Amino acid sequence: ASAAEAAPAPVPAPRTITVAGTGQAKAKPTQVEFSATVSAEAELASDAIVKHRDTKRRALKAIEGLKLPALATTSKGFSVNQATDPNAQQMMMRGQAPTNTKQQVQVSEQMDLVLKDVDKLPDEELMNTVLKILDTARDAGLVVGPGGPRNFQQMMMAQMGQGGSSGLVTFTVPEAAAAAVRAQAYQRGMDDAKAKAQRLAELAGAKLGRIVAVQDQGAAGPADANPTAMMYRAMMNEMGKPEAGSELSSNVFGEIPLTVTLTVQFAIE
Repeated sequence: ASAAEAAPAPVPAPRTITVAGTGQAKAKPTQVEFSATVSAEAELASDAIVKHRDTKRRALKAIEGLKLPALATTSKGFSVNQATDPNAQQMMMRGQAPTNTKQQVQVSEQMDLVLKDVDKLPDEELMNTVLKILDTARDAGLVVGPGGPRNFQQMMMAQMGQGGSSGLVTFTVPEAAAAAVRAQAYQRGMDDAKAKAQRLAELAGAKLGRIVAVQDQGAAGPADANPTAMMYRAMMNEMGKPEAGSELSSNVFGEIPLTVTLTVQFAIE
């Protein structure tokens, strides 16, 4: 027999169906988070630290005076930097040499205020409580929310309209509860993919077989990332920072949706 006659017959390509399945699950926030900053500036570092300590002590005392057992305050650490002069930065952006100004030291500390079990409160009572915390924190000297730009990069992003969210509070579903929501969304996405594939197989006169491959297209929360802001952060070498935790968050108090998309390939017989 010739070599051509001895060659094995080609194996036919497997018959498959590829579909996209979408699943969504929702959860109501159980926490309200406030991001606050206590900051002080002075020509001498020792004076800046004293001013910072006094402001922090006054703020913590005022927050404790609210007598809210579900409200907790934690520190995320402090930093010591040269205070930025907005006028000098504006002159630099216009191509002008800044005038000589006295350098000052800035001591800043990031703090988190977390109010738990908010899902147990009526909406009106929750709103009043949130506003009371905001007013108390601000009156005591804390800067709540993103605040104004504190350096040249933040000023550039603000002028580009990419300064981030201007929300003063964030409503969140903690990581443990968010994991259950995420699992439910993925299950619904897989069920949706299987139902679509089953309909297509029936239309093709075939029998749906096993799953051959699955590709996760990712999960999306209430808001998508802004591509312009992502590009600018990459230019400023900020993309290497760790991502936020897997909790769900929104600036609006209401059920937070989580949507997942799966690309699933099924064998057909």
